[in-house]
Amino acid sequence: MKNLIYILFAVTLVAFSCRPTGDLASSREERAAMKQENVKKAVETQEMIIKVNRLHTRRGRILEMNPDMNFVIINKDRTRVSLAYIGRSFTIRPVAAINLQGQIYSRVIDTNRKGGYDIRMELGQESEKFTLNLSISRDGYVTMNITNPRIDLIRYSGTLQAL
Repeated sequence: MKNLIYILFAVTLVAFSCRPTGDLASSREERAAMKQENVKKAVETQEMIIKVNRLHTRRGRILEMNPDMNFVIINKDRTRVSLAYIGRSFTIRPVAAINLQGQIYSRVIDTNRKGGYDIRMELGQESEKFTLNLSISRDGYVTMNITNPRIDLIRYSGTLQAL
């Protein structure tokens, strides 16, 4: 009786371990296609959130950041930016963060040859204007540059999600 239980256990273990993996490959392709479709929809409707997880300094250092506190939200013509900043500031008071809730003044969207998007935006509020250059891959990986007369050029990277 014990031998029969051991044999049944071994047979079920072998049966589950020898499952075909074709289903996993097709589901991976479906997930990738769905992710690309979500990125395309987010860029076309201009409703997206970019969760920033890395800051690239001028001297080549890469600093890991908390994506829950560092983000860019674009909702049609409104924007919300909350990013840490490390670099020179050209004002009397040092700049430690970029916090902005304003509007988008101009926007240019181009597609690149790899299927991604290149977006250039002028955004800001009453007295502050920033230029935001986004390069979005078709999988949702984002690299962006932010410029302003009061700060150095700074580069960030993160992931894009639809709102």
